[in-house]
Amino acid sequence: MDSGIIGVLGTVLGVLIGGPITYYYAKILIQETHKSSLDIMQRQEFNKAAAIFRAAFLPDLIYLKHDARVEGAGSIDGLNVFLSHGYLNRHLKAFEIFNAYLSPKEREGINKAWQEYCHYDIERETSPHWAMYAEKTWEGKDTKELALERIEGILKFAKHK
Repeated sequence: MDSGIIGVLGTVLGVLIGGPITYYYAKILIQETHKSSLDIMQRQEFNKAAAIFRAAFLPDLIYLKHDARVEGAGSIDGLNVFLSHGYLNRHLKAFEIFNAYLSPKEREGINKAWQEYCHYDIERETSPHWAMYAEKTWEGKDTKELALERIEGILKFAKHK
């Protein structure tokens, strides 16, 4: 056989075998790139929502950590009134929005932490119960420290990913 014919047959055979293999791996590469792009976009959306959620608690954290009042944060007539104001004006809205960005397992965890923060009496889940924060101490713990601990327990779900 002529070497030119052998060369052409080799090329045709290479295309017939190599073409489908190349197509298969290119398809996988494109799918993985698309999946990675979606993961990055979802992570960015989560991080935006988490930042907004954390910001909703900033006045409360400043007050609880530094005993400083932030303008528009509410009255300091009592810790229970202060936290109740934050709950009604910032926390609840941010919580409802942020909850949509969590996995079912994370949602279960944050809901439990939220209940501990807002409700002393678990039987009364439908309405916040702030009486525990009206006292200086609750179950042997300073209520400011207790509120800070519980808020930080909620905010651990909003860490940057």
